[in-house]
Amino acid sequence: MPARTDEDVHADAQWIGRVLMAVVAVLFVRCVCRQLKEADAEQAAKFAALDAEKQQRSGEEGGEDTKDGSAAMSDDGASASVKREQGVAAAAASDTEFVADAVDLSNPAMAEFAEIFQRFQKLSEEAAGVVEEEEAEGEAAAHEKSKDERIDDELREQSGEGAAAGEGGETLSRRKQKLRDRLAISELKQLVAKPEVVELHDAASADPKLLVYLKSYRNSVPVPAHWCQKRKYLQNKRGFEKPPFQLPACIENTGITKMRGAQMEKDKDATNKQKQRAKMQPKMGKIDIDYQILHDAFFRYQTKPHMTEHGALYYEGREHELKMTDKRPGVFSQALRDALGMKEEMAPPPWLIG
Repeated sequence: MPARTDEDVHADAQWIGRVLMAVVAVLFVRCVCRQLKEADAEQAAKFAALDAEKQQRSGEEGGEDTKDGSAAMSDDGASASVKREQGVAAAAASDTEFVADAVDLSNPAMAEFAEIFQRFQKLSEEAAGVVEEEEAEGEAAAHEKSKDERIDDELREQSGEGAAAGEGGETLSRRKQKLRDRLAISELKQLVAKPEVVELHDAASADPKLLVYLKSYRNSVPVPAHWCQKRKYLQNKRGFEKPPFQLPACIENTGITKMRGAQMEKDKDATNKQKQRAKMQPKMGKIDIDYQILHDAFFRYQTKPHMTEHGALYYEGREHELKMTDKRPGVFSQALRDALGMKEEMAPPPWLIG
């Protein structure tokens, strides 16, 4: 038999420990289950005892009720008084009012607290008066509210009857009622402060005046125009070729595009073996630019890009519009002078001559 090593002994000890832990866990689960069963049995016994007591009490009360019924049949006047007393007792039980015991102030030991008890008595009387006033006010308000609600219902019914009857006594549909009550564009422009912002569909809104006010508010951003279009957004741009990305002028002036193009042409002529070697053992420093040129490109010649203004949203065809930022009315450029035949500097435009 081969000699046991320390590792074998350690493995056997671990296995025995796991077995013991499993046995202890099973015993613990059994004990817990047994305790839970005993607790359930005790609780069931308690509930059964309570049910038995309730049934016994109900039986005794039923017997007393039968006795009282027979006595009531023999004496009608006594039964009426008993019923009246029971009704009073039930009403008192439903609205219980706790009254403090009267304090005997003639006792010399309680004379020192006489002023305190009188103050609390005044407070209780005032509180009762306030409660009565609040109840009266609540009843009056409920009466007024019900009256106002009745008046509103009558007015609503009258307005509904008037709206339902059109010209000639014919009933109008909801769509025709909306079209009849809708403001015209001319009327809406007369009612608002800035009629230039009114559009064709503004009159169909729930509150046209509020809508035009929000549109004419300062620094308000308009809703994109394609919200009311039936076709999909940017559907007209399908089929257009996207132009390639163009580097900024400050980076392009460094000559990096020419160097990169020459390197790409060189890589095209390489064989497959050279391409695989370049992948496994790439060479660095193929495109080297002077540090001073890069520094000047970013810190001397770099300009801020064109940023859109506040509320300037994109719409289809915006990139094709002409940007007339450098044109001024009344100023003739040299190209325009040549096109109009204005050879001299002080020559008037042709439409003033002919």
